[in-house]
Amino acid sequence: MVGEQGAYYRQKILSRQGMDEWAYIHVLLKGEIIGQLELKGYSELNHFGYIHLIYLRPELRGRGFADQIHSYCVSRLKKMNCRGALLSVGEKNLRALSFYRKHGWQDYGVNPKSAFTRFRILEFDCNT
Repeated sequence: MVGEQGAYYRQKILSRQGMDEWAYIHVLLKGEIIGQLELKGYSELNHFGYIHLIYLRPELRGRGFADQIHSYCVSRLKKMNCRGALLSVGEKNLRALSFYRKHGWQDYGVNPKSAFTRFRILEFDCNT
């Protein structure tokens, strides 16, 4: 949580509600929240969106849900007229790095905001 009882984070989400370029999404399975996504339809690269968060509960990882969530993120960003996406991932998060490599993400350099993370970039196949 950020701020008192998560107040700052909650306020940030509420301030962006209704903005077409932002998406905060709970991932549901049988009515239960199993994950969360945060993405936006812009970044410092023209026509590239940014994925701030892909989260899936640990006990559900390795079951194919992440592949579905990734496909949803790509689809959602394409609807925002993005030709690709950026994200930042910790260098020690080997499971995530392997997942992103499997899905075609390429290294895009050090994240200047964190010495322990690197950017990844994915160009979309806009024919699909």
